[in-house]
Amino acid sequence: EVFKKHIELAKEYDFPLIVHSRYAAEETLKLLKNFDGIVILLWFSGLESEIKEGLDRGYYFTIGPVILYKNARKKYEYLIKESYP
Repeated sequence: EVFKKHIELAKEYDFPLIVHSRYAAEETLKLLKNFDGIVILLWFSGLESEIKEGLDRGYYFTIGPVILYKNARKKYEYLIKESYP
C-alpha cells in the first residue's frame, strides 16, 4: 500500500519515481505498468528479461557495486549494451 501511495504522489506532482527494487522485480514491474512518468530503478536485481521490459518502458537503471559480482555481470552488461549502443 505504501508503494502504491508513492506512485500516486509521483503522478500527482509530476515527479520522477525513484524505486529501490532489490529482489522484487516482478512485483515492481507489475505495479509500475500504468505509470507513464520517469522511473529510475536503483539496485534492480531482476532477470535480463525484466531489465529488457524496463528498458522497453523507458526506465532508467542505476548500476551499483552489484556489477562486481561475477554472477550478476552478464545481465548488467546487457543493460549497458542496450543503453549505450
